[in-house]
Amino acid sequence: MTTDILKLAFEQQTELMQQNIRVALNEQMNRVRSLLARTSLESGSTKQMVGLLVRDTFGKDKGPEYIERAWNFAVHQLKEPTPQIRAALSELAAGMGNDDPGLLLKVRESSEQMTAGLKDVEALTTQIQALQQQQKQLVDYLGKLNQQVQETRGAMVMATHKLEHTEDELRNKPKGFFNR
Repeated sequence: MTTDILKLAFEQQTELMQQNIRVALNEQMNRVRSLLARTSLESGSTKQMVGLLVRDTFGKDKGPEYIERAWNFAVHQLKEPTPQIRAALSELAAGMGNDDPGLLLKVRESSEQMTAGLKDVEALTTQIQALQQQQKQLVDYLGKLNQQVQETRGAMVMATHKLEHTEDELRNKPKGFFNR
């Protein structure tokens, strides 16, 4: 009789545990689906913003070329990851169930390397913005110089016309006794 009671209690506990596991797995899968959807939306938004920034920065001719080159580089990196990333991915796959602290450190180091790369990109962006500002100043200065050249040219044309007019007047002026 005790065995039957224990067996019944064990079956109820097992069923309750299975139900709790199903609920936890469903919650986790919903969370993963939500994160994947959000990541996709953010990735698409970021791609669009960077595309607009590149086109605005480098123009309609060079912008799409740079975007294509960046895409091809990303595809190449995914197809042929660096040895460090390949090792980290392998260890991540191997240590999924046991939370290996060494793996977490390697993932953190990879993340720090990516952060350093992003800082380099930010520094280059700042340099590009400074160069664009200098280019704008140069274009403004060249515009002022061009205006001054146009004004000087106009003054020279007027002076030439006056000189020609004066020469014509002197040629057509009657010659006197002392003017021979």
